Order: sequence, then structure tokens, then C-alpha cells
Amino acid sequence: MSKKATLGRVAFVGAGPGDEGLLTLRAAERLAEVRGLYLGGGLAYGALKAELAELLLAYFADARGKYSALIADRAYLDQVLAQGAQKARAIAAPVLKRMRKAVGIDA
Repeated sequence: MSKKATLGRVAFVGAGPGDEGLLTLRAAERLAEVRGLYLGGGLAYGALKAELAELLLAYFADARGKYSALIADRAYLDQVLAQGAQKARAIAAPVLKRMRKAVGIDA
């Protein structure tokens, strides 16, 4: 079950304690710190964008690596696509047969 914490008007939802993606108390404190610095003129918008970009790149690094590995293996992709097409045909064939019979294409 998802846990929800609020800081001002912002709601943060995560899977629970120990979840790397969960907004932790330290992150909430950092958010408050950044807000204070920004409002006080001690942190520029560009610096915030750069920090956010670094965090996003780090967070999605594993997913980008997996994507790159999958995209590079064309033979594996072709195999997975062929298996999916075969499975789809097996599911669709009886439905199409009933449809063709219902509209009078196959008597």
C-alpha cells in the first residue's frame, strides 16, 4: 500500500520505507532548503534545473542502460517480436473465424 506525505501543498507518494524512489525526510528537507535559497536569491533557476537534470539522469541511468542493450541486440528484438506476433495470431484466429462466419464471409 502506498504511503503519502505532504509538505505544504505538494504530495509525495512512495511504496514505503526502504524504497529508493520514496521521497525521504532528507529530500523533503532539501526541498525546503532549496525553496528558501531560491526565494532568498541564493540559488538561481539555472542551478536548480542543472541539479534536477543530474538527479533525473542518475535516477534513470539503469533504465537507459537496459534500453541501450536491448536496442543494440536486433536479433533478440526480432525474436521477441516474432513470438508476440505468433501469440497474437493464436488469440485472434478463433475470433476472426467467428467474425467471418457471423458476417457471411465463411459459410
